Amino acid sequence: MEKNKTYFLSDIHLGAPYIKDAKAHEARVVSFLDSIKEEAKEIYLLGDIFDFWYEWENLIPKGFVRFQGKLAELVDAGVKVHLFGGNHDMWMYGYLADEIGVKLYHEPTLLQIDGKTFFLAHGEDLGIDDKFFKAMLKLFRAKWFRRFFSTFVPPSWVMRFAKGWSDKSRAQHDKRGSLQYLGEDHEHLVQFAKNYKGTEHIDYFIFGHRHIVLDLMLRKDSRVVILGDWIRHFSYAEVLDGQLQLSEYSES
Repeated sequence: MEKNKTYFLSDIHLGAPYIKDAKAHEARVVSFLDSIKEEAKEIYLLGDIFDFWYEWENLIPKGFVRFQGKLAELVDAGVKVHLFGGNHDMWMYGYLADEIGVKLYHEPTLLQIDGKTFFLAHGEDLGIDDKFFKAMLKLFRAKWFRRFFSTFVPPSWVMRFAKGWSDKSRAQHDKRGSLQYLGEDHEHLVQFAKNYKGTEHIDYFIFGHRHIVLDLMLRKDSRVVILGDWIRHFSYAEVLDGQLQLSEYSES
């Protein structure tokens, strides 16, 4: 079978405390990756793949070994795997690249795929006006802050902080109902795509972060796609010969 498809998925949130059966959750993702291994030439994981990820000099968070093993198997079979940091797993440095062979991204990226131009990003800080959230992201990304965390904060404290942050974030989303589509005028990623001022035409804007499934025509030759998640939707996009379609994975 020819490896001729490119896949996109995001917001798996492996290890999230609100997922009741973590092993079944991971197994479903691994099953999907196994199902596409014969056709996939490239896989783009657009952020928040882990609910929390932090690399110390000689430590990484425990767990997710079957997922990491499947990524390693895919890379060894010639599939190019691209991993974007999201707001939950931005602290990815060299481990996953060195040990597994994935390519890491920490910024939005323009790429040519099958003759089409793609704008790829997790999207947490694009098109938003929330100054507090932006300030928190800037702090978390600062090198001095990472050095402080790595040097002075015990890993057990870091993981307890991550669990509390995740629980609080999920509760706020549920309370505000923000995991539902808010309409074009209120979706910050749609507004970002509409107002994009780049010098070249974008065929596809592809984002994660919002946990909604959206495929919206901006113009007759430009689309914005939000990939959903692997908590409620189990959704992904696939591209063949430059044509994109959204699907949901069912093990049956």
